[in-house]
Amino acid sequence: MPSKVSVYPISTIYSYTKKEQLLAQTFADVSPNYNDVQRIDFLKTKQGLLLLEIEDSSPYLDLESVSYYKRTKFIRDYKRMVYAYYKNFNKDATN
Repeated sequence: MPSKVSVYPISTIYSYTKKEQLLAQTFADVSPNYNDVQRIDFLKTKQGLLLLEIEDSSPYLDLESVSYYKRTKFIRDYKRMVYAYYKNFNKDATN
Protein backbone atom coordinates (compact mmCIF):
# COMPACT_ATOMS: atom_id res chain seq x y z
CA MET A 1 0.00 0.00 0.00
CA PRO A 2 1.51 3.36 -0.95
CA SER A 3 2.20 5.91 1.76
CA LYS A 4 -0.44 8.55 2.39
CA VAL A 5 2.37 11.04 2.93
CA SER A 6 3.89 12.03 -0.39
CA VAL A 7 7.10 13.55 0.98
CA TYR A 8 8.54 12.91 4.41
CA PRO A 9 10.39 15.69 6.22
CA ILE A 10 14.17 15.47 6.27
CA SER A 11 15.42 13.65 9.38
CA THR A 12 17.58 15.53 11.84
CA ILE A 13 19.75 14.31 14.67
CA TYR A 14 18.18 15.20 17.98
CA SER A 15 20.07 15.50 21.26
CA TYR A 16 17.77 14.87 24.17
CA THR A 17 17.85 16.89 27.36
CA LYS A 18 18.48 15.49 30.83
CA LYS A 19 14.81 16.10 31.67
CA GLU A 20 13.72 14.11 28.60
CA GLN A 21 16.10 11.29 29.48
CA LEU A 22 14.67 11.12 33.01
CA LEU A 23 11.15 10.98 31.59
CA ALA A 24 12.08 8.07 29.33
CA GLN A 25 13.87 6.36 32.24
CA THR A 26 10.70 6.67 34.33
CA PHE A 27 8.82 4.62 31.75
CA ALA A 28 11.70 2.14 31.43
CA ASP A 29 11.76 1.59 35.19
CA VAL A 30 8.13 0.42 35.10
CA SER A 31 9.12 -2.62 33.05
CA PRO A 32 9.89 -5.79 35.02
CA ASN A 33 12.14 -7.02 32.17
CA TYR A 34 15.67 -6.03 33.12
CA ASN A 35 17.56 -8.00 30.48
CA ASP A 36 15.64 -7.10 27.37
CA VAL A 37 16.11 -4.47 24.71
CA GLN A 38 13.63 -1.69 25.30
CA ARG A 39 12.57 1.13 23.01
CA ILE A 40 10.59 4.14 24.17
CA ASP A 41 9.31 6.41 21.40
CA PHE A 42 8.36 10.02 21.92
CA LEU A 43 7.22 12.65 19.48
CA LYS A 44 8.51 16.14 20.21
CA THR A 45 5.81 18.75 19.61
CA LYS A 46 5.66 22.47 20.30
CA GLN A 47 3.74 21.64 23.47
CA GLY A 48 6.28 19.08 24.72
CA LEU A 49 6.85 15.33 24.44
CA LEU A 50 4.12 12.91 23.44
CA LEU A 51 4.63 9.25 24.38
CA LEU A 52 4.02 7.09 21.31
CA GLU A 53 5.13 3.61 22.25
CA ILE A 54 6.95 1.53 24.83
CA GLU A 55 8.29 -1.69 23.41
CA ASP A 56 10.01 -4.47 25.32
CA SER A 57 11.55 -6.65 22.69
CA SER A 58 13.98 -9.45 22.12
CA PRO A 59 13.52 -11.50 25.27
CA TYR A 60 15.54 -14.20 23.53
CA LEU A 61 17.74 -12.08 21.30
CA ASP A 62 19.46 -14.43 18.85
CA LEU A 63 22.57 -12.68 17.62
CA GLU A 64 23.80 -15.83 15.90
CA SER A 65 21.04 -15.55 13.32
CA VAL A 66 22.29 -12.21 11.96
CA SER A 67 25.41 -11.44 9.95
CA TYR A 68 28.76 -10.99 11.66
CA TYR A 69 28.73 -7.28 10.72
CA LYS A 70 25.28 -6.64 12.23
CA ARG A 71 26.10 -8.71 15.32
CA THR A 72 29.34 -6.87 16.08
CA LYS A 73 27.75 -3.50 15.34
CA PHE A 74 24.86 -4.28 17.71
CA ILE A 75 27.22 -5.37 20.48
CA ARG A 76 29.51 -2.36 19.99
CA ASP A 77 26.60 0.10 19.98
CA TYR A 78 24.94 -1.56 22.97
CA LYS A 79 28.17 -1.46 24.98
CA ARG A 80 28.66 2.20 24.06
CA MET A 81 25.12 2.97 25.24
CA VAL A 82 25.59 1.12 28.54
CA TYR A 83 28.95 2.80 29.24
CA ALA A 84 27.50 6.23 28.45
CA TYR A 85 24.56 5.54 30.77
CA TYR A 86 26.81 4.51 33.66
CA LYS A 87 29.16 7.42 33.06
CA ASN A 88 26.16 9.79 33.28
CA PHE A 89 24.67 7.87 36.20
CA ASN A 90 27.89 8.04 38.23
CA LYS A 91 28.36 11.72 37.42
CA ASP A 92 24.80 12.47 38.61
CA ALA A 93 25.21 10.33 41.72
CA THR A 94 28.25 12.31 42.88
CA ASN A 95 26.54 15.70 42.48
